[in-house]
Amino acid sequence: IFAALAALLLAAGAPGQASAMSEKAQIKLGREQHQKVLAEMGAYDDDAVQAYVTELGHKLALKSDWPKLEWTFTVVDTDDVNAFALPGGHVVLHSGLLLAADRAEEIAGVLAHEIAHVTGRHSLRNIIGSAGLYLALSAVAGDASGLLAVLADNSAFLLDRKFTRDFEREADHVGWDYLVRAGLDPAGM
Repeated sequence: IFAALAALLLAAGAPGQASAMSEKAQIKLGREQHQKVLAEMGAYDDDAVQAYVTELGHKLALKSDWPKLEWTFTVVDTDDVNAFALPGGHVVLHSGLLLAADRAEEIAGVLAHEIAHVTGRHSLRNIIGSAGLYLALSAVAGDASGLLAVLADNSAFLLDRKFTRDFEREADHVGWDYLVRAGLDPAGM
């Protein structure tokens, strides 16, 4: 019966398991993956741009559902028009996205959307949904070591995960709220 219940939770997107993973484990997982991202892509070499994105990101994060998290906002040096969030408060924007943006509100909208992915624990829910019942049960039990071990040498696993349409809609809705709470124009979203 327990296995059937766990499988049902897993099929439902595993929000309970993602919440059950300790904040410390989420931060550790995100920090490890963030370091791998930087090693693979490299940070964008413009301190003023990094500072602007960090300041704007923190303004939004302080109005999020996880304001006390130690947020990290990074621009990586790639022409792709993309951004993504890692567990534990790491948000990564591609320099190509910044160059493609017409207005600052568009950058704020992307940041708010990605912050919402973190606060919704969407990456973790995807991972748990993909990693199998054993890892999901380990996370529920508060033992994230199995999940961390699977991901320890595999940043591509996190980066290649596509969020469901429901997660994307949720991130848009919640991100919109974060923009409004921060006093920023949500029209860029």
